Amino acid sequence: MKYKLNKKQISVGVAVAYIVLAAFFSRGQSFYVVSDQPLEDIVAICHWSSSAFPGLHGGTHHVTRKKGVVVKSGEIGSCGMNWFAGLTLSFRSYDTLKHPTHDFFYVREREDGVSVVKAKSKLELLDEQKAKFEAGFWDKFKWPGPEYARNLVGCGFPPGYLSYYSEVKKVDKEHLKQLYGEPIFECLKRTIPIMKKYLRGYENYPSAEEYSDGMWHHDSWRKYE
Repeated sequence: MKYKLNKKQISVGVAVAYIVLAAFFSRGQSFYVVSDQPLEDIVAICHWSSSAFPGLHGGTHHVTRKKGVVVKSGEIGSCGMNWFAGLTLSFRSYDTLKHPTHDFFYVREREDGVSVVKAKSKLELLDEQKAKFEAGFWDKFKWPGPEYARNLVGCGFPPGYLSYYSEVKKVDKEHLKQLYGEPIFECLKRTIPIMKKYLRGYENYPSAEEYSDGMWHHDSWRKYE
């Protein structure tokens, strides 16, 4: 005896298949972080967005879902599929990589579709920025010093880093301080004097020692205890 599907069952089957396909196509871009030395605690902030006018160039995009992923250098990372993104027709996704002591730069896409990203230490970037300043890179501006100071890399934990990190791993302040306290302090020792010298309003800014001490003893750590 042949079993015949009714319209309701067909509709449910089509809807389920659509959601599965939507979740599949909402997969985040896989990425591979290259670093001169092993690097842990890289936070990938995954975004999914939907368009008010799918398929039309310039349609309004709305972020429908965010989540954090913690990865290491030398391993392929991915945001994976997202069922909520599928339900909200969110097919576009992208990743923002953050770390306390490194910044990230897209290099190329491999044949298997994995994006290769280069991690570069903030101390190395500061050396490069200093060399550019001394070579006259910012001389095209009326005030080269302030322009140089405004373009310095940031030191410490980028906005949102700890919040997304805590979604995946327990925030252990002492562990993070042991790993990243010294390079963060060195970064502050290089940047704060430049900001105090060239930027208006920074004359009374805390010293590197005061800023570092305040950062590790700030009340905001309590919410992760």
